[in-house]
Amino acid sequence: MTPKDITGQLVEKFWELRPQYPSYSAAWEALQHWSEEDGRRRGLQNPGQGWNSASGGAFERVSQKIIIDQVNTSPLAQRIRVTRGDETPQDVREGILSELVWPKGQITQPERAESNVDVVAMLLNGEKPTRVISVYSCKSSAAERYQQDLYWAEKLKARGIKFCFVTIDKSLLKHATTADRARKPGKTVTLAQAMYDRVYLLTQLQIVSNPLTFKTIDRVVQDLDLWIKAY
Repeated sequence: MTPKDITGQLVEKFWELRPQYPSYSAAWEALQHWSEEDGRRRGLQNPGQGWNSASGGAFERVSQKIIIDQVNTSPLAQRIRVTRGDETPQDVREGILSELVWPKGQITQPERAESNVDVVAMLLNGEKPTRVISVYSCKSSAAERYQQDLYWAEKLKARGIKFCFVTIDKSLLKHATTADRARKPGKTVTLAQAMYDRVYLLTQLQIVSNPLTFKTIDRVVQDLDLWIKAY
């Protein structure tokens, strides 16, 4: 199976497992266990190979569906359109969500670099998008995305766009759900607080540290409503 095939398999299995567990994070842990057991059943030398190669893409697709379904089943559905990054209208992707770059200082026609965010939320006027409210970067591990997001967070936030992160990163989960004021935040936590307007965590646990930045994934619609009212 190719990594793309395995990604599709993991996404399908996640939604099959989800009703059996109390939270997205518990279902995700069960999915990893199932994937590794499946690798052992198939006699793979490295049972975790499939998970390692495809879980990042699977998490992205799962997170996209969670956010899009939340908005589409809320009262905001008539006012906001939420799309996967690659399904966002071309004029938006190549306009406000992109940047012109000149390769190595060459005096020539610039190239267009797209931000490649995973989810885009746009305010509507009738059927027409008129403003990008927020974008969402989705990765299971924060370290996988920091380098790319550091650049685009600065660019897009300067344009009035909220830049958010959706993750199940263990260090961020531990920080957000543990009340320990004596503990100094690590580099991963410090960067997340500086870079993102929101960090949404796939957890059922209560957020007790830095609740203005860290939120459970079910708070996406509430934040969108706040941001719309602030315009």
